[in-house]
Amino acid sequence: MSRITRWLAGAASVGLLLGFVAPAAGHADDAVAAATNHAGPCVGDTGVTVVLDYQALGGGTDIRCSTETPETGVDAVRAAGFSYDGVTRWGDGFACRLNGRPAVDEVVPLTGNPTYIEKCVNTPPSNGYWSYWHSTDQGQEWEYSNMGALGYEPSAGEWEGWSFSLNATASSNPEPRTSLALAEYDNAASTALAADWIASQWDADADQFAAGLADGISALAAAEAHPDVVSEMVDGLRTTAADYITQADSLAKVLIALDMTGQDTHHFLSCERDLTAELDTFIADDAKSLNNWWGPHLVTIALNRLGKPVPQNVWDLLAKRQVANGGFGSPDDTGLALSALVGTRDNALNPEAMREAATVAIQKTVAWANNPANQKVKNGNHYWATFSAANSTGILGGALAEAGEDISSPQAFMRAQQKLTGVGAWQSVMDRTAPNYMATTQGIFAVAGRSYGTSTLEVPRTTPTCSIAPAFSTQPSSITVTAGETATFTVVATGDPTPGITWEKDVNSLWTPIQGVTGATLTLGNVDNVSNGLKVRAVAANGAGFAVSDIAILTVAPVASPSPSPSPSVSISPSASPSPSVTVSPSASPSPSVKPSQPATVYNTPGYHDVNGRRWFTTCEPYSVTQRCRTLIEATTVREVGGTFVSSKGWAFNNLTYLPSPASAWKGNKLAETGSFVGTDGRQWRTECGTPATGRNGCRSYIAAKVVENVAKPGQPVRYGWVTKEIFNNIVQFS
Repeated sequence: MSRITRWLAGAASVGLLLGFVAPAAGHADDAVAAATNHAGPCVGDTGVTVVLDYQALGGGTDIRCSTETPETGVDAVRAAGFSYDGVTRWGDGFACRLNGRPAVDEVVPLTGNPTYIEKCVNTPPSNGYWSYWHSTDQGQEWEYSNMGALGYEPSAGEWEGWSFSLNATASSNPEPRTSLALAEYDNAASTALAADWIASQWDADADQFAAGLADGISALAAAEAHPDVVSEMVDGLRTTAADYITQADSLAKVLIALDMTGQDTHHFLSCERDLTAELDTFIADDAKSLNNWWGPHLVTIALNRLGKPVPQNVWDLLAKRQVANGGFGSPDDTGLALSALVGTRDNALNPEAMREAATVAIQKTVAWANNPANQKVKNGNHYWATFSAANSTGILGGALAEAGEDISSPQAFMRAQQKLTGVGAWQSVMDRTAPNYMATTQGIFAVAGRSYGTSTLEVPRTTPTCSIAPAFSTQPSSITVTAGETATFTVVATGDPTPGITWEKDVNSLWTPIQGVTGATLTLGNVDNVSNGLKVRAVAANGAGFAVSDIAILTVAPVASPSPSPSPSVSISPSASPSPSVTVSPSASPSPSVKPSQPATVYNTPGYHDVNGRRWFTTCEPYSVTQRCRTLIEATTVREVGGTFVSSKGWAFNNLTYLPSPASAWKGNKLAETGSFVGTDGRQWRTECGTPATGRNGCRSYIAAKVVENVAKPGQPVRYGWVTKEIFNNIVQFS
């Protein structure tokens, strides 16, 4: 059964029941015309809401409310304040013109008759007529009417819809666009409609966005809509941004969009490129692009969003743009500056003086925006315009909302302008109907009540996980303790993966690892006066690099020395691997210290030496009846940090040499007797004396220790691992 046949059947039955006689075409009687009505939808379950959607005729939608409950669908149209014209032949039984559309001279391009003009004499053609709909849930779902409007009786709270159907079929008749109808009266509906249009443009042709991707992301983030589309835009931005972000302002704009959507603002493009660090470099270099017209505005917004303090040079560039009347030039510039000022005021990391200055600047900016002399007015609502009213009002209106100002008047202006395009977008030229992408991505801020400073929409984070080089967030502090007490140094290091921490001490201006100590805390127990002035530092390392902390100094306050022991004992205290050392306390001798006399070597001569293509460094100090020399060699060392083997070039322990002294002074000391023994640390030692390796008047000691070596087989790539082996530790020479 055709739509017209169905309507005639319904109308005929109702006509019989009501004694229906088709009147001549005309308007409602005075009683119906006098019904109370208003623009916009009815409130709650009272009255009847009527939606007219002009669809292909152009002009968007209209929505009005009849606060009374009319008797028929035709009465509802008129009671809501619209005109209803039937046809000459059937009267009001067929809707021909609603609210004057199609106009008497308007061409309706029907398939097969592209120059058709509706005369309203006979029934309108089936491919160019007003379709009739009902909704019981305020336009969320529409049902095509199976009755004619003259025979249908609306209920209180019901919505009546009329949608012009051009060249459609029974299955493709367009239902009324509720969101478009509501957008003129509701900011949330207006925002959603604009977001839908932006998303539709992306779906239709993503390539058209090009450099405008960041704007599209920011707009949909402000609307909190279409996270799926935003996620695709973010992926697209990763492809195009590398060539786009060559200056401070363009980089800041991208960082704002990334922060809005919860992306990695450091390594969004790659693990090798740190965008936040690049912005810091632009700022530190006082780059020319920092002073581009929107440079300080966007950079300030980006820094505040990223939780970073605004440097003084950036603040100065922004602040000096404000003129005496409170504005920053055009409405567009003023709006962007206002977002920057609000973020600066609210960022606790900024200096208090800067935040106070931002507060004063905000007050002046708001006063400028609210001054009628800086506004324009249309239909009782004010707006701002530089080149495009939609762009200017969107940017400044959204910023005013972020500052806590009432923007209901410019929002009403924006909704009225949005209606003119009929698709949910805004136009670049006021009162025109052609939608414009940039006007919409910036205009949406006004109706959303958010702008660049506060818009947020979480979407999946697709940035690859990158290692972050270590950095010290807490440096070690210099401390003072009394001799015999414990000294503790502490650091905090950040990085990804979590860095391993080792400690070093200054030995004659050479930084030497403190063996056996790892972690964030260095504890030195029972310190003595010899440690006074000790300098230490921490080294944090992971697969991404390493960092060296500040230097901390230990000051040891002396205490009264106890009476000396008449006969100090001999002890062996090897240090922890991989650079063990032995502390030897030979028995005291009543005779004066012996001054050794021997050929000079790298092991017994203090200072730097270049021997056999290697660099050596030796220090010597008095030790009981002799002297002890410690020799370091410059070499590439490998150590395990946080599960990773890290190689570095520096000074490494080679051996200890006890210079010639009487053999009798070493009696009973295992470092001067051939044999093996277990040290106090539980490790295996071996000493050999009088061998070709030691010579007739000397001994050498070796210790079993775990060391890092290349464990790869010949011909294979280098692969480090731990091995246990016997290593040379010290020499004892006899006079």
